[in-house]
Amino acid sequence: MSYQAQNQSYLSRSIAFHEQQPLSMERGLNPAFDPEKMIPGGAVVQEDQRVALSFYAPSASSVTAAVGMELQVPLEKQANGLWLGQTEPLGPGFRPVSFFVDGVEVLNPMAPLGYGACRPMNCVDVPDPQVPEADLTDIPHGTVSREYYKSRVTGRFESCLVYTPAEYSCSGKAYPVLYLQHGHGENENCWVWQGKVNFILDTLIHEKKAVPMIVVMNDGMVTRPDPIRGRVLDAPALEEMLLRDCIPFVESRYRVLPGKENRAMAGLSMGSMQTSLITLKHPELFAYAGIFSGFMHNLMRVPEEREVHLDALSQPDFRQRYRVFYRAMGETDPFLQHFLDDDAMLEAQGLTQETWPAYTRRILPGSHEWRCWRICIKEFAQLIFR
Repeated sequence: MSYQAQNQSYLSRSIAFHEQQPLSMERGLNPAFDPEKMIPGGAVVQEDQRVALSFYAPSASSVTAAVGMELQVPLEKQANGLWLGQTEPLGPGFRPVSFFVDGVEVLNPMAPLGYGACRPMNCVDVPDPQVPEADLTDIPHGTVSREYYKSRVTGRFESCLVYTPAEYSCSGKAYPVLYLQHGHGENENCWVWQGKVNFILDTLIHEKKAVPMIVVMNDGMVTRPDPIRGRVLDAPALEEMLLRDCIPFVESRYRVLPGKENRAMAGLSMGSMQTSLITLKHPELFAYAGIFSGFMHNLMRVPEEREVHLDALSQPDFRQRYRVFYRAMGETDPFLQHFLDDDAMLEAQGLTQETWPAYTRRILPGSHEWRCWRICIKEFAQLIFR
């Protein structure tokens, strides 16, 4: 049995809850297709954390795979047309996997599928002992629903995913809300299918380590109409879309507790930048901010644009504006220097963990990756709405 097969959390994905299986030919639907030449998995974590790789390409001259950002694995052709390979043991974490057939990158139909870099991708996920809450266990589970609302900002329908805790449907109570954002090149599905946020919260709420909450996940790759290119990315426009469209929609449709003390925002990477822009400009709306692998500066601004949201740091009442202000970065993150620069900016305003009780600053295992972000949401969720 593979290591990842021990828990269904790491088999479920956006295309299906169960892993892909070769199409059965018992009814003779396609005699030319031999299911014995296909094996389930494509990229399967083994007991020793090696990943077994397979690809069916009988006419190919070469098949290779790239696992993560650096690991290159040549696959060897078998007599039945399967190409097989295996990685060295990997550490915990979610990694993209790219397959190359005769030098051309292709999706493996039998391997797990995720989403990143603005496209579907194959992937593999080695569970992390630091976040056992991501496992699917036999406890009450919440619901993830897809909602649709018309946006006055983008001029078209938008969609968000909404997590409600297991008790929501029968409690009759109102709940606080966390608005949770993904990173650049991802979408509203990623915190569920790659971040496992629903399973993490199910466990924390069940163990009474986190307050039951609603979580709203929007597509932060906001686009606006453009007369030449059709639509263009305008990630900072999430601010207007969230405030004008999404929050009113959610608060009209769900049982939501009123007031800033019941509203939080967090995000990873680009989503952390969006969180900084929005929560610093709107302390009247948010009492909790989570900046995961994060940026306080607006890295997507034009050079001459002034970062007005950072003016908030020098306000005399800034320390009183937030109940939780959480920042974290992976210890090997390539953007670590940005995080350290933001450290210096905060320290220049006298904002440190010693002087500011609401402030948590963490350096975590991992790089710019889901391993780090799962730890972030696990920690942040236990701090908010207390």
